[in-house]
Amino acid sequence: MGSCIVRVIRDRWVRAPNWALALSLAVLGFTVSIVYMTPGGQFVLNLVDFYGVSFTALILAICELLAVGWVYGVKRFCADIEFMVGLKTGIYWRICWGIITPGLMLAVLIYTLIDLKPLTYKNIDYPG
Repeated sequence: MGSCIVRVIRDRWVRAPNWALALSLAVLGFTVSIVYMTPGGQFVLNLVDFYGVSFTALILAICELLAVGWVYGVKRFCADIEFMVGLKTGIYWRICWGIITPGLMLAVLIYTLIDLKPLTYKNIDYPG
């Protein structure tokens, strides 16, 4: 992952040696992660894990499914797959991409919002 980031930065913007960019990326990663090594680091990690990863990934997955299934359209999506792969997609996949999967993801989101409890760590509530 780090070498991919270094390559993108080097190709796009900076003409620096690979070792300098890799060192800069390592120092940046170390600096950002220092907060997790403090006494309150586990609190921050739980906060980032829930709001920055889990919940955000669910919202992005729903947006992606709605964009592909309803905005772009299942017909066009299946036509693109047929063009690229050479196989026609069946009705099962059209129903899954257009109805079942977005519906299930929305159900998971609704359940998550209904079952949402205040974030705690070791029986201590987060402020706010």
